Parts: sequence; C-alpha cells; structure tokens
Amino acid sequence: MNPPPALVGPRPASLVKSPGACLFMALLVAAVLSAVETTASPLALEGLAVCVAVAAYLVGAAGAFAGATGFARGDHLRRAWILIGLASFALAAGRLLWPGELLGLPDTLTTLWLRSAVTVFSNVLNVLGMGLIALTWLRAGLPPPGSPRERIAVGVVLALVAFLVPGPSLVADLQAALRGDPYAGALVVGGACDVAVFLLIAPVFLMARALSGGSLAWPFGLVAASNLAWLVLDGFELYGSLPGMPPGVGRVLTGLLRTLACLLLAAAGITQRLAVLSGAPVEAPA
Repeated sequence: MNPPPALVGPRPASLVKSPGACLFMALLVAAVLSAVETTASPLALEGLAVCVAVAAYLVGAAGAFAGATGFARGDHLRRAWILIGLASFALAAGRLLWPGELLGLPDTLTTLWLRSAVTVFSNVLNVLGMGLIALTWLRAGLPPPGSPRERIAVGVVLALVAFLVPGPSLVADLQAALRGDPYAGALVVGGACDVAVFLLIAPVFLMARALSGGSLAWPFGLVAASNLAWLVLDGFELYGSLPGMPPGVGRVLTGLLRTLACLLLAAAGITQRLAVLSGAPVEAPA
C-alpha cells in the first residue's frame, strides 16, 4: 500500500543541503575546541565545553519547536516536536543548574540529584516524542513501513547496538539499585529510556526510507540520525577512552558528537517547517 499524499508531498530542493551543513558546523565547533586545547587553561576549557553544550541543546530545542509550528493544535506530530524540543531544553537547563561548573567546582550532592532528575525527565520526554513520530505510519492506517525482512534486519541491528552501548552500564546501575542505591535507580530509568529511544530509531528510519522524495522524509530521517549520533556518543563515552588518550581528544570528540546530534535535531525541525512554508501538504493523519 502506498502512503497517502499528505505524508508524501513534494520535497523542497533546499532540504538536501541540511545534513552536510550540520556536519560542517559540528566540525567547525570541533576545530575551535581543538585550537584552544593547547592554549587555554583547564578551567577555561571546561567553561567553554559547558557553553558549547548549552548552546547546542538550545539550538536543538529551537529547531524542534520550529517544527511543531507546522502543525495545528492537537496534532500528534505537533506534540511530538514539542516533547522532543522540551527534552533538549531540559538538558540545557540541567547544565546550568550548577553555575559553579564554569569555575571548575565539583557538583554538590543536591545538584547531582537535580541533574539526574533533569536527565531522566529529558529522556522520558524524548521517548514520548519519538514514540509519537514512530506511530505516524500506523495512524495513517497503513501497514508498518518496509518489508518484513527489512523490519527484522533493522530492528535486530539496532537492538544489538542499543543493548551493547547503554546495556552494560544499565546492568551495573540496576545491580546497584537493587542493593539500595537510590541514585543508581534514577540512572536505571535514564538508561532504559536510552534503550527505548534507540529501538524507536528503527521504525522512524524505515518511515523516512519509505517516504523518500516526500516532505516528511527529511525531518524523520534527520531526527533518526540525531538519535544515532547520541548512540555513537554513548558508545564513545563507554568504550572510546583508550589508555593514554589525552583528555583533550575526548573533550573534542564529545563536543563534536553532541553538537552534531543537536544540529541534526534542529535541522529536522527546520526542514519540517520549511516543508510547510513550501506549500507541501504535510499534515499528519488523524
């Protein structure tokens, strides 16, 4: 069964430049971080890293909110973009809960708990938003996108990657939570949300592929790519720190991947809004 015209629609030609622009800007941020690594003090580097992270989160939130404006009130895709935007905004707020970080001061127990709560809140919002996007195809009354073989292959690959990346830390946190560590319990919720989001990438990616050439293909594809970038970042933080690796290398790569993920999210929302401005019929099915 073919998707309805409301989901396909013509694709604005300008949208094809979005991924390249995101990668270029992320590499530019990484180049700036690399350039100051050998000249700035550790305190200045930490402050710069915080500022870059907050700016990236806010840009991602702004783009997602822009995407929400393309849909009427009550539309499930409007809710999806708002939830995803709030998730990115919450991450920015979490980095600003303890201004002392800009001065190189460690977290207090209170701020550690607050950051944990904000991160869990952000993860839950992102799961809900991605879930609404993943349900778009079914809400249109269509069978799941992709052939059964494609759905199984993509789902298995992403499931394996999802459990290999956040899985080990999730198991360790769960064991600590079962021993009575309440902070570990919050980490378990956050880790479970990470796994859920990564599993939701599969249907969103298949939708983007099925809608190739349509107005919703780029927004869906870019938001899936954004979450893949977060998956790569989680994998780097878990496995990427090799013995003898200079701290500056990890800081630069973390900044690159985080910025790329946020810029891809912003591009997803903006391309959604551009599709509306181009006159393409992008209203989601009821």
